[in-house]
Amino acid sequence: MRPSLAKTWRSGEPLIWLTGGALAFVLLLVAGLIGLILSNGLGFFWPKDVIRLTLADGKIMTGQVADREAIPGQPGQSRIKLKVANRDLYGADFTWVDEAEIARREYPPDVAVIERTEWGLLIGTVKEIRDGDAVVATGSEAGWVEVDKHPLQHVRFPNVFSLGDASSLPTSKTGAAIRGQAPVLVQNLIAAIQGKPLPARYDGYTACPLVTGYGKLILAEFIYDGIPKETFPFDQSKERWSMYQLKKRGLPLLYWRGMMKGRA
Repeated sequence: MRPSLAKTWRSGEPLIWLTGGALAFVLLLVAGLIGLILSNGLGFFWPKDVIRLTLADGKIMTGQVADREAIPGQPGQSRIKLKVANRDLYGADFTWVDEAEIARREYPPDVAVIERTEWGLLIGTVKEIRDGDAVVATGSEAGWVEVDKHPLQHVRFPNVFSLGDASSLPTSKTGAAIRGQAPVLVQNLIAAIQGKPLPARYDGYTACPLVTGYGKLILAEFIYDGIPKETFPFDQSKERWSMYQLKKRGLPLLYWRGMMKGRA
């Protein structure tokens, strides 16, 4: 071994570089593993849209699209895996539907997804609420809990309040709407318990992030009757990359770490 090379090895510098390289490689593996877990796991907690399929034979199926794949042995044909839930009624959570058999697709606003401690998800429309055998509230014809759109109090049962996906409020059912409705409901519910007039009113505020292209989004904010109520200091009618990043990165954090934990 040449003296210069032997001196280099004795100094320990090559081992330092090897150790640093190995550490960097391990950190990349850990980061990749975390990214893989997040990309596959976070989607499980994020609510999916409910779709209603009308088949060519007239059969109607409602659920959440869980997967899509090519049909084996049928080139150019595909099928979707539909999570119909209601395991206690159907005996299974999922069913496959050939896309060639689908005559119409809809996203019904009157369908609620309810998480249960048994039998998995329940997907359906709310018709009535019971306390034992007594009916304490009934839904509208579309299945909603009928409430006055401003105080969020039931139109026939003064001790019942409702908000969000289960209510008949004539506004888009979004996380932004819930953030506006919850403080109103809490104030009015406490006032009703105390026998006082209901002090708070909900103006119908909601926000709809409309994806218009790759990396582009329009954030529509409005109140009842579609009247705009923008909260950012710029023209929100224009497509913006920043609004797309807000939906992709900011709103999920706000929802799961803020709203679901009562912090926002």
